[in-house]
Amino acid sequence: MHSPKFIREFIREFTADELVCSFDRDYIKGSRMKKTYRFLILAALIIAALGSYSYGNSAGIFLFIMLGFAFEGLFWFSLFRKKKPSSHVTNIGN
Repeated sequence: MHSPKFIREFIREFTADELVCSFDRDYIKGSRMKKTYRFLILAALIIAALGSYSYGNSAGIFLFIMLGFAFEGLFWFSLFRKKKPSSHVTNIGN
């Protein structure tokens, strides 16, 4: 089963890592703060997913179940993101 194109694009464009990186450029200094904000964004995503699933099931509104699916997808894609290769090149001598 394929997810609609707009959901795949939404998940691809708005991962928590990208939110942290854009926030990091302006405000965050240091690795510890970056990890803290990344954790907070991941926590907010999983809470939003659980809340959407819960409301969607209790109210019977399928839109909130799909919204929960999108939040959960963002959570998992952000949690297991691929590390970007470092721009620093180490020259190992012969």
